[in-house]
This record gives sequence, structure tokens and C-alpha cells, in this order.
Amino acid sequence: MNNIFGNFELVPNEQKGYVDELEKEFNVSLPPIFKTFCQTFVLNSLTPNENHHVIHPNEDLGYEGFRKSLVDRLKVYSNTGDYYQNDRMLPIITSGIHNGGICVSLDNDEIYVLNEMTDERFVKISKNIFEFISQLQQISFLN
Repeated sequence: MNNIFGNFELVPNEQKGYVDELEKEFNVSLPPIFKTFCQTFVLNSLTPNENHHVIHPNEDLGYEGFRKSLVDRLKVYSNTGDYYQNDRMLPIITSGIHNGGICVSLDNDEIYVLNEMTDERFVKISKNIFEFISQLQQISFLN
């Protein structure tokens, strides 16, 4: 079984309240499943095993990883105005194909890719962050 979750750093117990503080600072309520993820794992800490890289099997997503911290993602959300806020989508994952990246809905925890090239701007790709991450795979770059 592919357990990519073991490649994330755990949030230290003394920092568990950090997410609540960020919600207040940015005046945003994270959806419950994503919030639990952020209280458990450091968002930008996914580190592959030696000689491996992490991919998503759907290459059309352009998955490039969790490159920014939760606070950085919340800054992007709050500083871009209507671009994300009208749709209540928080950008969380970098995409090499889609400029808007991969987002979590603040209303229902679902994961979407922001696709500016289609009539449907946000395309659902997962039920929640845990389902999305469970789809990630580590591939050896030595083969």
C-alpha cells in the first residue's frame, strides 16, 4: 500500500492551536477535514523517500507539490480578492499547468483544480484532502 502520509512532518502538539489563530487572523473558516489535516500535518513538508519523487497519476493536473505553508496560502487567498474569494476556494497545491493551482473549497472540503481554459472554472478532482493525498505516488528516479 502507498502510504504517502508518512512523508509529511507532524505538527508539534504545542502548535496545534496555530490553525485557529490563522483562521482569526485571516478571517476565514477552514472546512473541517482540511482543518484537521493542517492541525495534524505541516502543509508544505511532504518529503519523498531518497531517490524518489512524488507524482499524481492524473498528469493533466500538473501536480508540482505542496510548496507553500498554510500561512502563505492564506495570504494568497486574502490578497487576490475576487479571484479566489468569490468562489470560496483556497489555493493549496502548486500546478505546473493550471496557474490557479489546486484548491480546497471552503464550503465543503472538496478538492478542485482551477482551470481557466474551460467553461467550468473549477473542476472537482477529489472528495477531500485525504483522498487527494492518498492518490499520490512515490516513483524512483533511478529506474
